Amino acid sequence: MKLLTNGGVADHDRRPPTTDPVSMGRQAWSRIKTNGKMMREDWRLVGEALLVGRTKFTTADGGLNKKGFGQWCRENGFDDIPSTARTDAVWWAVNHSNQHGVLISETICHPNHIRQAYRELTTEPTTPLALPAPVLISTPFT
Repeated sequence: MKLLTNGGVADHDRRPPTTDPVSMGRQAWSRIKTNGKMMREDWRLVGEALLVGRTKFTTADGGLNKKGFGQWCRENGFDDIPSTARTDAVWWAVNHSNQHGVLISETICHPNHIRQAYRELTTEPTTPLALPAPVLISTPFT
């Protein structure tokens, strides 16, 4: 039986907080999965961790070695994140502090929804606004 010290907390639970982005991302992903509560900051941490893996598997021409990155995700516990969420989490990690990122409602937490809100803020309408049909005005003196 393990004796608890330090106010009832096991010694192994008193490790100093980590600053390693991959470990922090793993912890954030665990919180997202177990709490079911989407926190914007946790998704940013997940994105920063994934960015570490993407950087390791970026090819010379700027592409991604998908097989290597997929293996890295499996080894680091990120393989159960849908690929679109992984992509948008990385995007969020890179763009969270830009001017439009700050304007997105804090209630929007999932990276897919954050990115969609960003697109809506920054995309010009593709179709011109519909103007009302002209009205023919007849003059009484014709």
